[in-house]
This record gives sequence, C-alpha cells and structure tokens, in this order.
Amino acid sequence: MSRKNCLLAVFLLGFLIISYWIIGWLDEETAFKLSVEDGVIEYLSSLFFFIAALISFYHFFVVKSVDKSYFLRTRKNYLILLLGLFFLFCAGEEISWGQRILGIETPEYMLRENAQKEFNFHNLYIFQGTDKDLNEKSGIQYWFTGHKLFAYFWITFCILIPVVAAAVPRIREFLRRIYFPLMPLWMGILFLVNHFASKICEGMNLFSGATPIVETKETLFAFLFMVSAVFFCFDHKKQLKSKLL
Repeated sequence: MSRKNCLLAVFLLGFLIISYWIIGWLDEETAFKLSVEDGVIEYLSSLFFFIAALISFYHFFVVKSVDKSYFLRTRKNYLILLLGLFFLFCAGEEISWGQRILGIETPEYMLRENAQKEFNFHNLYIFQGTDKDLNEKSGIQYWFTGHKLFAYFWITFCILIPVVAAAVPRIREFLRRIYFPLMPLWMGILFLVNHFASKICEGMNLFSGATPIVETKETLFAFLFMVSAVFFCFDHKKQLKSKLL
C-alpha cells in the first residue's frame, strides 16, 4: 500500500467518523429535516453517484487501450461502462429521476405498485420488506428486497472479489489482465466500516427512527463509490502507461 493510498485511507476514515459524529450531534428535528425526501442528505447521495457515473463514462471513452487489452478484447473497458450505468441508475433512483424537481405526475402503475407513490423502482412493493398490507415478507422474498440487493452488490464487489483476488494470485492476474475494476482491499474495508458504524449508531437509539442514520450510510456509500471511480480511472491509466514502457 503506497503512501498516497495510506493518506487517502486515513482521510476517508476520518470523513466517515466525522459524518456520523455530525449527524449524531444534531437535534432530532434537524436530523430528520436533513434526511427526508428531497433533503440535503438525499441530494448529496444522488450527486455523489452522478459524479461517479460521469467519471466512469469519462474513463470508458477516454482511457483506451492501444492493443485491445480490455475485457472481450476491446479498446474500451465495457466493465467500466456497466459500472457507470449502475451509478447513474442509483443517482436517478435517489431523486426519483427528478420527478419532484420537474413536477412530473406519477404514472398509474407506480401509484398502484410503488410504496411511496413515486417514479422509482427500488420502492416498488416487490423490492420492499413488507407487502401492500404492511405484512413482513418471509421466505425467499425476504432476501430480495432493494436494500439487500444493494448489499449483495457492494459486499461482492468491494469485499469478496478483492479478498479472493488477494488470496489467489492467478485470479488477481486474470482480473488485472482484463482491467477489471478491482476494488483495493483497504477501500473495501472502509465500506465495511461505514456499514458497521451505521449499525452501532442505530443501536445507540440516537433518534426516534433510524432514517437519519440510514440515509447517512447510503450517502457515504455513494461518496466511497465516487472515490472508487476516480481510483479505477487513475489505476487503469497507470497500468496502460506501464505497459507501453
């Protein structure tokens, strides 16, 4: 781990700690005002994801390989394009694709099937922890809510794949060869820190509801993904440059 990465890790860890300290320090009324729909925290989450998408699209179009080294032997890294589309989707979902900003009416299907009566997908009843009658889901439905699907993604992408790559040199070399956006293990640990910090804060019962802590966690995830997008771009540039030398 280079000195620059150590400094970055310390900065990000400090940013996470200060963020939770600030939200925990606020009085309940202010904390809930900041974390409601169209609140500051939600807009920050959307902004971080949107910047991550823009960086990924820049990465895809600009950081080209001269010898078709990327995934599927292409000059452009389509894995990065997929990641950018994922970030864009998350950015749009956070603000219901600008529905409230633009004053767009909710389609009839969404009024019927969306728990918040908005134009987004993660609040569809199929992705909620409860059904239309507010009954807790059980069985396989319990494991496929929107929050759990997002958790499966970040745990796999940020933790499991980096751990396997670190433990198995052949897999690590293969991922490097196709320029897979491999999350540094130290950054993956920060995703875990964010997750467990939110659980600790929820357990402290700082507020009458968990919304301020949950929204803060989601925004910090978005921030970490934004930093990751920058890292992937510079890392792939560095790999391509070293290959030309």
